[in-house]
Amino acid sequence: MELLLFGGEALFDDQRRLLAAAFPRAEARSVGYASVDAGLLGRPVPGPDARVHRAFTPYSVVEILDDATGEPVTEPGRPGRVVVTSLFRRLMPIIRYPAGDRAEWTGTGPGHFRILGRAEEGVRVGPVSLYTQDAQDAVAAADTAGQVVGVQLVVRRWDGRDGLVLRLATAPGEQGREELAKAVVTELENARPLYPDSVRAGFVHPLSVEWVRHRDLAVNPRSGKLVRVLDERPTA
Repeated sequence: MELLLFGGEALFDDQRRLLAAAFPRAEARSVGYASVDAGLLGRPVPGPDARVHRAFTPYSVVEILDDATGEPVTEPGRPGRVVVTSLFRRLMPIIRYPAGDRAEWTGTGPGHFRILGRAEEGVRVGPVSLYTQDAQDAVAAADTAGQVVGVQLVVRRWDGRDGLVLRLATAPGEQGREELAKAVVTELENARPLYPDSVRAGFVHPLSVEWVRHRDLAVNPRSGKLVRVLDERPTA
């Protein structure tokens, strides 16, 4: 059985785990790479890696820009930010519009690129910079049984300090959440040691985990996509 998915971003690990739990014998494949604002960006390239796509020329121009310099990347295997220029949307021109993903050219064919995940989407918690990929990696390392089907970073402020809450979604009836929560926090603290250092210094609150159902995760009301970071700190 094959499941054909169409979306504006890479197939994240939590999505794969959710599919594996619901359809254990299914194989997820992409039917296209697109974004709500920029339209079609790439078509899938047949092969074992569902992340590889081919730029949707001549309708769109896909570029990969260096994270530091903003210059176009041309060589294979060098990651960067994906931007797109639409050549068919004339009423609302789209020129080098950020797709929100990171990718690399594969060198396997003209315009072939591999989607690597979301661009450095994250948040500043006190003196610590945390990215969604850090949380995804921590969950992947700790959750060997595949219980977690969604991850959201929630930043709050109370008692004069910032704090980070990892909102993790699981299927009903999952067991061993307390030990899994400890393992996820340990993995994330190992990846970002400045966070526990800042806790000991009194700059931020300790990391905590909030368990929810997948339907309880916040989504973009326009596109329905999962909101990776929720900043609930007061703005005034």
